[in-house]
This record gives sequence, structure tokens and C-alpha cells, in this order.
Amino acid sequence: MTQKPILALAMLAAVAITACSDDNNDVTAPGTTAQLRVVHASPDAPNVDVLVDNASVLTNVAYKAASDYLPVPSGSRNLKVRAAGTTTVVIDQDATLTQSTYYTVLATGRVASIAPVVLTDDQTNPASGNVRLRLVFTPPTCYANCDGSTIVPVLNVNDFTCFLNRYAAGQSYANCDASTIAPVLNVNDFVCFNNRFAAGCP
Repeated sequence: MTQKPILALAMLAAVAITACSDDNNDVTAPGTTAQLRVVHASPDAPNVDVLVDNASVLTNVAYKAASDYLPVPSGSRNLKVRAAGTTTVVIDQDATLTQSTYYTVLATGRVASIAPVVLTDDQTNPASGNVRLRLVFTPPTCYANCDGSTIVPVLNVNDFTCFLNRYAAGQSYANCDASTIAPVLNVNDFVCFNNRFAAGCP
């Protein structure tokens, strides 16, 4: 099955589904806050809860959902993402947030290798008649069947060509065996991806 990349829009506050905010845990302090929103962009991860300094700020956030901006204390903060309703932490990240600055945190990649991407958002008004739009490319970190074919054999020379193209485009994941000796992509990478496919990487 072809894995489509996630394109997170900088205008998510206007167009995305709003996640459920937990109003019972206010972690802000007047006059010392940054603004933080969270986007769930991990395609195989469950719904998640989000904590700032171990205080719940969002609950039961679904895939593709984005929160509104939330006021959080500026300075060094600890951000955690848990599987919803559990204590299982899938992301544990420290971040320094500047007062009066807007941030978007994306949970990206497949759940086995889920990782945060922290973006600083430009809140200045664009010129009259324009809009400001940012695309963030967060491809899944598992694509053994690179060309998305369904005809047996699923993995074939077309996939290797696909890996070559992705590696040339800067996707280091295509170097499956992490070799550094030229040619970097070779038969060992194809064997590596065969093994990953057999282990369940689509």
C-alpha cells in the first residue's frame, strides 16, 4: 500500500479539526506565556494525550487533528505525548519556548519511530490580498515497498529505483543498511528492505 506523506499546513488553526482541551489544568502564568499548538501526524499511532511539565493540556487527540494555540509558560518546558488514557509515553521532549512566540509541535513518523518536529510560527500579517502558507513534509519512516506496487513480487527493481530517487532527494532512510562506502545504495539495502517488508514495514 502506498504511504502518502503528511502535509501540515501553517494555517491549521483555521482549517484543521480542533482537539479537546483539558481546561482543568492551567499551566500558564500571566505575562510570561508562549503559544503552543499540537498536530497529530503519526498515521499508525493511537489517539494521544499531551502534557506540558506533566500537566495535561490536551486529551484524546486523533490522527490529523490539530489543537488551537494554547498559552503555556515560556522558558524551558518538558513536552510529553502519551497514548490516550494511559501512562505510555511515546514522545518525551524538552523545548525552550520564548515569551509571546507561537509554536507548532508535530508528532511525526510511524509510532515505532515517532518523533516531534517543533516549528516557530510567523504571526506577522501578510501583504494585503495575500495569505501565508507553510507546508511541512513529514514522510513515514517505513516504506519497504517504495513504489507501492501490488503485483508479486512486490519488492523488485522498481523499488530499488524508487529508493535511489528518494536518497537523491535527501531521504537518508532509503539507505536501509546505513552504509557509508560507495555505492551507498546497493544489494545490501535491497536485502535490508526485504527483511523490513517481511517484518511488517509496508
